[in-house]
Parts: sequence; structure tokens; C-alpha cells
Amino acid sequence: MAYPWAPAPPLPPRHAQALAEALALLDRCPDLTGVLLAGSVVGGSAGPTSDLDLLCVTSGDVRQRRHLVASTGVLVEMFLNPPRQIRSYLADERRRNRPSTATMLATGRVLLDREPEVLTCLRREAETLLAKGPDPLAGPSRDRALYIVRDAFEDAVDAEAAGALLPLAHCAAEALSLHYTLRRRWQPKTKNLAAGLAGWDAEAARLLAAFATRPDLGALRALVAHVLEADGGCPSGPSTAPSCPSRRDRPRHAAGRRAGAGTPRRWPKRTPAAAGLAARHPGRRARAHPTDDERLQAIRLRRHRTRQPRGLHWSQQFGEDHRASGAGPVGGGHAALG
Repeated sequence: MAYPWAPAPPLPPRHAQALAEALALLDRCPDLTGVLLAGSVVGGSAGPTSDLDLLCVTSGDVRQRRHLVASTGVLVEMFLNPPRQIRSYLADERRRNRPSTATMLATGRVLLDREPEVLTCLRREAETLLAKGPDPLAGPSRDRALYIVRDAFEDAVDAEAAGALLPLAHCAAEALSLHYTLRRRWQPKTKNLAAGLAGWDAEAARLLAAFATRPDLGALRALVAHVLEADGGCPSGPSTAPSCPSRRDRPRHAAGRRAGAGTPRRWPKRTPAAAGLAARHPGRRARAHPTDDERLQAIRLRRHRTRQPRGLHWSQQFGEDHRASGAGPVGGGHAALG
């Protein structure tokens, strides 16, 4: 079928021909309800190697990602998803601080809109998400992000003595990513990091330009110190990974507290599993908290008691059943169990 396509924005001749070929291919998809043209071509900043991005909304459960190399050599990427999957992408990209789908929805040019209420709702949700900004980094997530940058800087210090530049560039990229997240700024694509940084932190943009001109440890140290200015600056010693609190240190659920008391509920001195193990093994010291192996053994014993006759071990019953039916591996493997 031929969809009623809206007029496309002014494009270079190569990209206009590629878009026409992509739309002819999409005419074969029967479940399309909306199509958006996104990317640098919409903003008028398309270069010789820029591609075309088409965000397609489907009415069924169709999920596809198609690639088309047009006759002019332009790459066209088509993302076909139902609305629920697009909303899942929005939530995931918000956690990762990379709102590529939200940017496509908010800034894309509408080429097809067969169900205005669906596409309009999606675009409104994307605009709200972009205006709100990413969630603040706090707690263990913040500690983990700071550790990654500090550890990358230590690797760059070790690699600089050997003349390796890749660890220095990796540390700079991690520091910039953390800088965007700590300041609650959406992180753009890697090729737009420097341009986006100049719009809200001129000092960081200057330090990044100095590092790009002369990628040595001194320029990297200045950039990392600026990013970590509120968190102690560059590390002076070996970084330590954030430790996970032990089970005893973790706060218990509110339901586990005593009524009218402010202290968490304590474990009983002897659980049923520990009592059963102590009865079977009188010489073993009773513990208030059985180990994981003991819990697993107690679970297995309870399961087999409900399935097999009392007084007969499960392996004996298993072996007798298979010997009586003639089943089992060759060589009498089950007979040995009896």
C-alpha cells in the first residue's frame, strides 16, 4: 500500500534520493501508524557521511531494525517498534543518561501520522523527559561512578610512563561522561561532546581542547580535577572499589520490626532447619544462622520426604523403580544406587 507521506524537509540531493527509496520500502509494511525523520539532516547540519534515521511506530507487535544502503551510498536506519516498546526505550535511556530515542521523538520531522493521538502522546512524553533532565546521582551509584573515573586515571598514570595514549583518551571520555551526569545534563553523542560542553561549561571545554591539542598527563589531570572538584579532585593514592554492605549491616524491611520497638527483629536462636540438623548430628555445634549448604540440604530433605515412603532413602526408591522397569543407563548405573 502507498501511505500518504508528508513533504520532507529540504535535503541534499543524495539524502533526498535515499529517503525516497526508504519510503518506497516502508510502503510494504502494513502496520505503520507514524514515521519520524530524525538526525542531523533535520537540523540542517548534515555532512557527506551523515545517515538518515527513521523512527517508525507500528500498531501490532512488530519490532524490527532495518538498514538500507541507497543507490547514492547513503545509509538509512529504520527503527520499527510499537508504542509500549518505545516507552521502554525511553525509561532505559533515562537510566543510562543517553536519550537518543527521546531526542528523535522531540526533534524529528513527522512524515506519517495515521493515529495522531499515539504519536502526539509519545512526543509529549519525550519532551517532558528532556525538560526534566536525568535523575541525580547518589548513594552507591555515585560512589561507583567516581571510582570508575579515578581508577581510569590511575591506569592513565601507569600507561603514560610507557607512552600509551589510549588509556589517557579512555579516562578523558569517562570523566566527561561523569561530568554530564553529575551536573544533571543529558549526554549527547560522542561526536557532539565538545560542542555541547561549551554551551554550559566553558572551562571544561577549554581543558578538553587543551587535552586534545596535547594529550599528556598534565592536561588530563587538569580536566579530571575540574570534573571531580566537588568530590576531592584527582586521586593521590590507589582507589578502592566501593564495598557492598554485609547482610548484618543492611537495613531490614519495616515489616520485620517489632510492634512499638525501634530495633530490627532478631533471628531466633535456633531455626527449624538448625534444630533438625542438630538432631541428626549430635556432635555438631548448633548455630543460630545455618550456612547456605545446610539450608540447601534441609530443603532437599523436606522435598524428598514428601515424595518417597517414610523409612526408605530416595536413592533406593529411585534405583528400585528403574530396576523394576528396566530403565536406566547401560551397565547398571542405577543398581549401584541401591
